[in-house]
Parts: sequence; structure tokens; C-alpha cells
Amino acid sequence: MRLASVRSAMARTAAACFLVAAAAVPLFAQGTTTATIRGRLTDTDGSPVAGTVTVTNTQTGVARRTVAGEDGRYALFGLQVGGPYAVRAQAIGYRPQERTGYQLALGDVVAVNFALE
Repeated sequence: MRLASVRSAMARTAAACFLVAAAAVPLFAQGTTTATIRGRLTDTDGSPVAGTVTVTNTQTGVARRTVAGEDGRYALFGLQVGGPYAVRAQAIGYRPQERTGYQLALGDVVAVNFALE
């Protein structure tokens, strides 16, 4: 009898471990289903510039916009993988600039910096 209860307890423990592991897999996968584009806007002397940055998936036409703060830094999180993407930066008193052809893979963090004129 004692051997049967030990086996039963081991089976319950193994089943519980399996359920915990199976539940954790989607949690890890959620963090890697998108990509990020980030960077910095500066002037030609390297001083930070506040402005706006628009990232557009040129295949689908879906665009997202963010603001570069006083330090010139910006980031767009949660971008769908694929592409190609175009990144456009603009600020008052400067000519807009655009870079194209960015392909994003799962978990990518792509830096796109601009020196505005």
C-alpha cells in the first residue's frame, strides 16, 4: 500500500510540474512577438533636437508616430515583424529626413539616428 501512495504522489507532482511549465511557455513567447525601432535626433553639430518620428510599414501602409524629447531620443515599441519599414524624422526649422528598407525580425531593436539639417 505504501508504494502505491508514493507512486500516486509522484504522478501528481509530475502532472503539476508539467502544467506549470506548459503555462509558462506562452508568457515567454509574448515578449518576443514584436520589434522596436529607436534612435536619436540631433543637428549637424550633434546637439539633441526635439521632433517627431513616423515609422511606416511600406507594404501595409500602417504608420505609427512618436515624439523625440528634448534629449532627441525616441522609441517605437510593439512593431510587427516584417516590413519593409520607412522611418521619417522631422522637427521645426529642419528639413525632414527619411530612411527606408528596414526589415524587422522577432525581438529586433533597430537603431535609426538622424542628423537633421
